[in-house]
Amino acid sequence: LGYRAGYRDGVIGKENEIPPAPIEALALSTRAYHCLHYAGWRFVSEVAALKEPEILQMRNLGKVTANEIALALHKCGIHGTDWDLFLI
Repeated sequence: LGYRAGYRDGVIGKENEIPPAPIEALALSTRAYHCLHYAGWRFVSEVAALKEPEILQMRNLGKVTANEIALALHKCGIHGTDWDLFLI
C-alpha cells in the first residue's frame, strides 16, 4: 500500500492511488475493525480518505482506537491523511 500527495485533494491517478485492499489487511483489533466495518468502510483506500468530521462521528471510536488505526495506516505507508491527527 502506498500514499502520495494529491489523493487527499481528489486528484487520483495511477501514481497516487492506494491499491484496493480490504480493511482486514490492516490487522486491527476487534474493536477497531468493528468500528470501521459497522460504519460501512470495507477498503483501506476508503478509510484513508476519511476526513476528521467523519472519523469523529464513528460510533465507539475513541482516542486509543483512532490511534491504532492511524498507526496501522502508517505501517502500510499511508501518510498525510486526517488520521495523522490521532497519532499519539
